[in-house]
Amino acid sequence: MKKLLSVFLLTALVMGPAGYASAVPWGESQKSLEGTVKNIQNSILTVIPEGSQEKNQQRMEFVVDVQTKFEKVVSLDNLKEGDKIQVKYEEKGGQRIATVISKIDPQKAYNIQQ
Repeated sequence: MKKLLSVFLLTALVMGPAGYASAVPWGESQKSLEGTVKNIQNSILTVIPEGSQEKNQQRMEFVVDVQTKFEKVVSLDNLKEGDKIQVKYEEKGGQRIATVISKIDPQKAYNIQQ
């Protein structure tokens, strides 16, 4: 444990605050999911996880709030049904709270090579 802490501290000293922030692991409650946007209503994003069977589509709902960050998309308003996304989230009070939403390039999502 001391060795692991030393590595994090050394990284922080060498790389500065940005390096330290990237070296600190996610909290145990932080999770990630890739899937397809099914619905967006108010501040609730419904996603079908990648690999779900078509007949038994498992839908997952995420609360999007003012602290949610967006990557490769400006806001929730710029997403539509069928978009491929990655959601990083935490579970709090029985809800999945989206912390980061990233749009996935469709070509990369299907490993299409040009």
